[in-house]
Amino acid sequence: MPWVEHQFLKQSPVNIQRSFEQEFELVILDSSREPWKSDIARVFHVPGQPGISWKREVALSAARGNFVTWFDDDDWQSPEKLQKVRSLSGGADAVGTRHAYMYSTVSGQAALYESTYEPIIFNSAVYRKNSVPQNFDPTRITAEDTEWHERWLKTRPSYVTLGEPMHAWLCHEKNVTNRANSRFFELPNPIPFDDWEREFFERLRVGR
Repeated sequence: MPWVEHQFLKQSPVNIQRSFEQEFELVILDSSREPWKSDIARVFHVPGQPGISWKREVALSAARGNFVTWFDDDDWQSPEKLQKVRSLSGGADAVGTRHAYMYSTVSGQAALYESTYEPIIFNSAVYRKNSVPQNFDPTRITAEDTEWHERWLKTRPSYVTLGEPMHAWLCHEKNVTNRANSRFFELPNPIPFDDWEREFFERLRVGR
């Protein structure tokens, strides 16, 4: 998990814990000004290190499990995500979806997103670790998710595409790519997240 701001400090670890039924390892690359300590995560504090690609490369090297997935600090994952990707046990290199929600923490509105060029979205996927190359570009300052994912897909991995969203991008003022003021949110309240955590989203909207 690349960690930049503490805006979602309380919510993200709870969200991750709810997503896993069995033993898991959480690796956090924290570049915030003040170190964050956790009882459930291995935290690498890297102040002043802005490169998200560098953080992903370090986290991937540090991960010790058989499967890996990335949780950005401003992603919100369905608590049913890991239940829905059990197809990995059948030998697939990855399981994910081409659908996601975008949710504005400013207006409280949402939008449904569907990738037209990726069979599975990077943020949604769970990968078999031995199928994942450690080739993020550590010199990149901005995120390299799309390019890395495209390189991975060109290796002709086996993957399973699910037909429903498994995560939401939280669109706020500090987003690099999904700023709240640059998106059109057309879905009305109540937000359609299958009751993932309606109270959580409402608190984000009103700033509590």
